[in-house]
Amino acid sequence: NTVPLSKITRSTVEHTELVQMLAKVHAHLLLDLDGPTPILLHNHQNTQYVGSIKVGTPPQNMVSIFDTGSGTFWVPSKACKAEGCRERAPFDNTKSSTFAEDPHKDRFSIKYGSGAVRGKVVIDDIQVGGLDLKQARIGVVTSEQGGAFVDAAFSGLVGMAFPQLARAGMTPVFDQMMDAKLMKHNRFTFFMSQSEQAKSGIWFDQVPKSLFKGELHKHPVKDQRYWSVNLLDIKVGGKSTGVCPKGCLAAVDSGTSLLTAPTNIAKTVLSHINGLGSLSMLEGGASQLECVKMSTAPRITFVVEAESSDGAKYSVDYDLNPSEYMLVEGQDCGRPGLSALDVPPPNGPVAILGDMFMSKFTSVFDRDNKAVYIARADQSSNKDILFSDKETDALLEQASQVAVSYTHLTLPTKRIV
Repeated sequence: NTVPLSKITRSTVEHTELVQMLAKVHAHLLLDLDGPTPILLHNHQNTQYVGSIKVGTPPQNMVSIFDTGSGTFWVPSKACKAEGCRERAPFDNTKSSTFAEDPHKDRFSIKYGSGAVRGKVVIDDIQVGGLDLKQARIGVVTSEQGGAFVDAAFSGLVGMAFPQLARAGMTPVFDQMMDAKLMKHNRFTFFMSQSEQAKSGIWFDQVPKSLFKGELHKHPVKDQRYWSVNLLDIKVGGKSTGVCPKGCLAAVDSGTSLLTAPTNIAKTVLSHINGLGSLSMLEGGASQLECVKMSTAPRITFVVEAESSDGAKYSVDYDLNPSEYMLVEGQDCGRPGLSALDVPPPNGPVAILGDMFMSKFTSVFDRDNKAVYIARADQSSNKDILFSDKETDALLEQASQVAVSYTHLTLPTKRIV
């Protein structure tokens, strides 16, 4: 007997939905499910990007800033009575079966721009990016001062710079991960969204192509403290400001919201942005930039030395448009997100390319090659699958259901045995 079948064409919407589901299935099947997983970062007003790291057994979730501009990992302890320590649940060592005191009894003290922390070094297991690091040396804060940590979006800080910036003899978490050989490639990638609703994240080992457009340019690290590259110039409106005739250090720093530069460089760049005649004098001889008209403000360009695969040097221009480096102050009025910061030797002087830069340019921090790879961030691609916590079988089942729902068979009433 013959069973007549009728083909019913899917609508455009149905076809698109099925293709998107298959794309998710394929991407999920191709992920290294036994390797690292991305850390989801939450974008808080484009100024702080925070994610989760787990400490202890059973794991206690610590919302932290992952900071490429420092080397120490610390979380607030239950012993800390400061207001900032109580914003979120602090680490409670009495609830961790793998906790141990540090036999060296090392202590640390760190000053920040608007606050300071003190604490001690302890030992415990941590989970970061799907990787288990056993008996890691970490810092627990017992005292906080200043308003930097009150009403903050984070409770801890994960330093991801080079070991020279770590305190109290601690080794940065990433170095401890390297020593434990947890990755095939010792690198991590930051993608920062330009919208609070879009997903941001950190990837260990892997560098998903959907995070960037075009070519990743290799910028060798010039000083192994910060992730510092060789800044050749800063252009304003396409014209050189001449601030780095012999090259300057510029750190790609996820722990800084804006852009900073040594005072002499910041003054020169700001004067070019606003025009030399637009400086108003304050009491004591200090100068203040008048509000800049955003519709006519120039773009700024960071010119960075790069290296090709054969070792040849070349320069790359990284442009920021007014809407990308200006902070809105009023109607068509804003101020450049650039401030003066004089980092003393031996760590400085250094300019800092913070989140304002990193949200436009995806950055890969590669310890194997001692380099930062930078490319234009792809803000439009769908990042959902990269953070999927669904099992592959569940995705396949969902895809099958979608496929079946779009397949309509017209059969005769006669039963075929």
